[in-house]
Amino acid sequence: MSKGAKKDGEYLWTFVDENDMIFWSRGSDSVYMGDPGEFMPPGFIGKRNNILKSNCAFNPFRKSGIVAGGISTKGKNYYQSIGRHEYFSVIIVAGGTLGLSDGKNKATLKAADMALIPPEAACDFRVKAAPAPILWFNLGKKWIPFLGRSSDIRISRCKNFDFLLPLSEAYISELFSKTPDMPILSGCSNLIIRALRRELRECGRAPREFKKLEAVISAIERGGGGKISAAELAKRLGMPLSKLNGYALRTRNMTFPKIVHKRQMEIAAEMLSDGKMSCAETGEKLGFSSQFAFSRSFKAYYAIPPSACFGSVKKADARAKNNGKIRQKTPRIENR
Repeated sequence: MSKGAKKDGEYLWTFVDENDMIFWSRGSDSVYMGDPGEFMPPGFIGKRNNILKSNCAFNPFRKSGIVAGGISTKGKNYYQSIGRHEYFSVIIVAGGTLGLSDGKNKATLKAADMALIPPEAACDFRVKAAPAPILWFNLGKKWIPFLGRSSDIRISRCKNFDFLLPLSEAYISELFSKTPDMPILSGCSNLIIRALRRELRECGRAPREFKKLEAVISAIERGGGGKISAAELAKRLGMPLSKLNGYALRTRNMTFPKIVHKRQMEIAAEMLSDGKMSCAETGEKLGFSSQFAFSRSFKAYYAIPPSACFGSVKKADARAKNNGKIRQKTPRIENR
């Protein structure tokens, strides 16, 4: 965090790295589960902008792998873009309505809805109905066993919402009291950690009736599921099509056909960039009826024709080799 300036009774911040606190922004009303002094110089913290310094230097969440957490209230039409970041983020909507988009898919989140945003994902969110308080956590590597390694944003109902929210509010209330009680803070933090782990386990676990469907989707995401239509799969699993797509939307934020199409396009880009197959051969390999159908689908997904992607790895390698030859003429200086 770099220099802060005071203007018209508000604090304006200039970011060095937004990844430090992805939900810290100008115009937000936020309280943090931890000393905000960990993220900004003490002189920048004041009641005027609702960022309060706690009276407790100890952060019981640090050892658990919870990098940061808090409750932030956003106003109507508030907009924020989240780029790829270092931590796995959990958003639990406590009120109002939030719109979430990853550029291709959109979802509306209401009270007790939860979104899991992996480090690889980028998304935007906008407040549609205010006030929109959000309970959020940034989670480190210790939480991977509870989160899984999916790179897709997952949306579900927070089953432990009625427990997690009041507990978090109680923790924050004690944290910012004149004389914080350490046993209370320690007890609350342990309960929050357990509830969050339980929630994420339940979110990551497919119900029994969806286990076969989850296995098929996971195989497709790994690139080994083949091409199958939603109707064919629903018939094979003896499941209504609406139920199949409903599960896909809840867990991947997209319908089953979009999951298949997304993976198809990713494989197509990999095959084309190698330069080993022509556009026509790539389209045929992926099951498209014609080169035209493949080209149209590829351009609609990536906004560039497949020919622009062809041989990009070989071209990059050639450029790197040429650059290497040029560099060899100049003596290298190494830091010792």
